[in-house]
Amino acid sequence: MKINIIYSSRSGNTEIVCEKVHYELEDLNFGNNLIKVERAKREDLEDCDFLILAAPTYGHGQLEILMESFLKMNQDIDFKEKKVAVIGMGDARFDDDYHIESARILMRFVTTHNGKLAGVPLAITRTPMPHLEGVVKNWCGKLGGVIRNP
Repeated sequence: MKINIIYSSRSGNTEIVCEKVHYELEDLNFGNNLIKVERAKREDLEDCDFLILAAPTYGHGQLEILMESFLKMNQDIDFKEKKVAVIGMGDARFDDDYHIESARILMRFVTTHNGKLAGVPLAITRTPMPHLEGVVKNWCGKLGGVIRNP
């Protein structure tokens, strides 16, 4: 099974979470590719059995600009019922109402392009460091069950 994790990160928090997800999935015996959105290609969305999209939220509920551009360039994609998991990051200090809006934006992109959401999104506010061994690891364990049981 081929899993691609495509992420954008400016401050490094989303990258830290995606590296942990990458490690945890390998630990569950899933091979996966960790791809920074700047290097991602359309094929990275298509040529995998399972996809994870991850991005931080900036401003008042905006998707990080590089991920937004990548999704706009691939606006005509059809996921053909591919399972996709979503990771959203944010910080309530900047906008209490929309601080993890990136998760909702990514979920909407997936569903409007015929993808199937694989469980609840991983949503982390502020620094991810206290959540890596608990929340992130547990989410990966549940995700492993979803990946194994199509």
